[in-house]
Amino acid sequence: MAKKKVEQQSHQEEVLKRLLDLLEKLSINVRYDRGFFYGGLVRYKDQLYLYLNRKSETMQKIEIIVDELKYIHVPEDLISEDLKPYFQFSNQEV
Repeated sequence: MAKKKVEQQSHQEEVLKRLLDLLEKLSINVRYDRGFFYGGLVRYKDQLYLYLNRKSETMQKIEIIVDELKYIHVPEDLISEDLKPYFQFSNQEV
């Protein structure tokens, strides 16, 4: 059972890495901080920033990124095949 959990965590970390790469392609700066906040997308001086809570679990970070990207146009060709299920079914847990 521990092996499966490690594999799941490894998969989530890989998905997070790919989402962070996508944000970079979209010229969205990612900032990490600690505190009592969930995280989200912010526009400041015509630049987009995505704030993530450093203490959040990997899956929470994935959910925040996917939820926030719904508010901006993401070209379909930038979303890799393995990330598409997160965007098509973002209301369901993947």
